[in-house]
Amino acid sequence: MWTLRKLLHHRAITRCGHHYSVQMRFVTSESFEVMKGGQPVRFTSKKSDSDVIVALKGFKGNFGQHLYEAGVEGKWSKTMRAWAHYLSQDHAEETEDPSKHLDANILVRVDSREKKLIECLRKRMEIPFCVETLRVGDVILGSFPYEIYIERKAVCDLVSSVFDCRLVNQIGNQLHHTEYCRLQSLVIVEGDFSELNQPMPHLRHLKKLSYEGLRNLALATMVRLSLRDQLPVLRSDNLQGTAELINVISLEYPKLLKMRPLQYGSRKERPFRSRRGENPKETLASQLRCVRGVSEQAGRRLARNHDHVQSFLSAMLASADPVQWLVDKANIGKNSSPLRRPTAVRLAETLAGKDTLQRENFTSSLEAIQGISRTSATALVGHFSTRENMQQFLEGQQDPVGALSELFPRLSRPAKVSLVEELAGKEGP
Repeated sequence: MWTLRKLLHHRAITRCGHHYSVQMRFVTSESFEVMKGGQPVRFTSKKSDSDVIVALKGFKGNFGQHLYEAGVEGKWSKTMRAWAHYLSQDHAEETEDPSKHLDANILVRVDSREKKLIECLRKRMEIPFCVETLRVGDVILGSFPYEIYIERKAVCDLVSSVFDCRLVNQIGNQLHHTEYCRLQSLVIVEGDFSELNQPMPHLRHLKKLSYEGLRNLALATMVRLSLRDQLPVLRSDNLQGTAELINVISLEYPKLLKMRPLQYGSRKERPFRSRRGENPKETLASQLRCVRGVSEQAGRRLARNHDHVQSFLSAMLASADPVQWLVDKANIGKNSSPLRRPTAVRLAETLAGKDTLQRENFTSSLEAIQGISRTSATALVGHFSTRENMQQFLEGQQDPVGALSELFPRLSRPAKVSLVEELAGKEGP
């Protein structure tokens, strides 16, 4: 028995005369973006991949033929697929910046059956709106094809619409009118969950559920809409809050069309500014004392000559050994209580992460070798910097123990032998 998918695939093969692999799509349209002349061009294609390949068959030009052959073989990349759909379109009316076609006044339409919402919008709306009998949604903002459909749901109505399937049908109608662009379909859940605890005689089928059951159902529905169905869901406390949200969306509508979604790939640092009447050094000292083991006196000495954390962190990372820099800076003064090295290690890790302790960890590993003191380990780390450098040096020597004797004559011979065996895997003579 022929299914719809097999029938469409067979139709594409028959029209093209070749057998090729295509990716079937079950949506009426899809948005693409290509770079043309250094500027992004966004457009919407209502053609399937099969129709695009058929359209490219008669396309003149090497680029079009290359896309056609790659499509027949099923080797389209994401960029190639976008260009294939772009070339197959009729560019008599090429897609431009949608904000250029906006009128001075944003078109806002409200369903005539929303009596209370209309009265509230007349008091709070900063943009004029019109009242119509809408077939889809409660509020529609903007003009085709950039309309934003808003469905207003009270908490009780949200729970009831799950049982009688109204929610599924209403959301489906909105998505159909927006060509399944989910960012143009919005649900506003209005009211407090305590309303579910009040008697609802018109909702007889909900009497069997307890208040906790109704509350969990309402929360689960909101979670499913936002995470599973990827539909924006907003909350408002009452009808006035819903009117405020609609007003804000209408004011932000031109910006929403111009701006693309942020990727949040890079971190933005705000320059430090101390509050009025606040001593920056005291603030930095208090922040450093949050690390276990840092006393008040040590925090003040560490914060000396630094006004904020960024300055302190930059100076610490600029040193060859951040841990030793902390120890030396905190131990300046005659009557100073020393900053213990484990505390300095904890402080450096808290401020700059574990990568800062690479030198300290190397020193500790050398100190664990029998016969090597802290002073000798520090001298070895100061000469070789990293474990890899020391290992390459020892492996490249015919007599690694003798080479160490030339560099560090005060290091005992058993310590040198143990060091060579630990790093280079060679037995000393």
